[in-house]
Amino acid sequence: MTPRFLFSPRIVAVAAAGLAAGLLAACGGGGGSASDGSMSASDAQGYAADAATMPVSAATAVESSVGTLENALAVSAAAGTSEHALSAQTQALTGTVACLGGGTIAWSVSGSTPALEANGQFDTGEVYAVTFTQCGSPDGDAVLDGSVTLTVNQRTATSVDLTHTTSALTLTTSVGQWVVNGSTRASRAWTGTSGGGTQVSSQLSSSGVSLSSTIGSWQASYALKSIDWTVVRSYDASGQLSARSHQGTLAIDASTRRRPNASLQITTNGALTIGSDGLAAAGSFSVVDAHDTIACTYGNGTLTLTLDLGNDGTIDRRWTITRTDFDASAG
Repeated sequence: MTPRFLFSPRIVAVAAAGLAAGLLAACGGGGGSASDGSMSASDAQGYAADAATMPVSAATAVESSVGTLENALAVSAAAGTSEHALSAQTQALTGTVACLGGGTIAWSVSGSTPALEANGQFDTGEVYAVTFTQCGSPDGDAVLDGSVTLTVNQRTATSVDLTHTTSALTLTTSVGQWVVNGSTRASRAWTGTSGGGTQVSSQLSSSGVSLSSTIGSWQASYALKSIDWTVVRSYDASGQLSARSHQGTLAIDASTRRRPNASLQITTNGALTIGSDGLAAAGSFSVVDAHDTIACTYGNGTLTLTLDLGNDGTIDRRWTITRTDFDASAG
């Protein structure tokens, strides 16, 4: 059932949640939680919003920090501002540049190669210790703070394989703030596109990353497990970001004040298109817990959610909400 309303977005969200909860109660559900085989409409909406927001934000933090350093290395090499610090065993190269979106990025790179060169790119065997200070990413979609260690496992002409480790990398966007901890494998590849543009594809994998979020007045924490996630950014011939998408699968354990102790499996159905606010804006995905499945499909400023109670393949409930109210349910 898809109700129609002529009221404010807030009244629409409350009414939609109330209607769905009432329908669930009529069939013996409603007011419950994932632990007892039922799910309230507000919980279903919240789990789905977390599933759309948290992996995208965590992946953006990792991928943006790599891309920001990559850009800074090229800028530093072109300006000739890097400095060498020699020792008997290794040669270290340091640099600090202003980030394109404000703030600074500083790094020190070391390695066992005979001669590290300030060549403006990642090279096999290099290890980067990086500090972001209110650093605006090159694409203007986030501000980064904190420290990261990047180990270059392998470099080819069109790709690089890295290990990304952080104890507190903070991503701040217009929506909220996320702090990432843990280690992630990041493989980036570049291909040319028609018209002289470039596409950068980053495949991220990890067996355990922790994430804390602050969205408005809501604070929450998550354990992101078994991550297999791909971020694709497309740039036009002038180097401007023209499109970006996320897709993949992961398991997430949520610990939130509104939805404590939830274990969810998230799977995108193809790619999620990311809007200018850094959140998913088109596409579809599903969220599965031990008892129920929530499927979410983006429309024109709306989302349609379906709920399969009992994971038996039958759609028991369906409702539509605005994207604004959906995004506000995260955390």
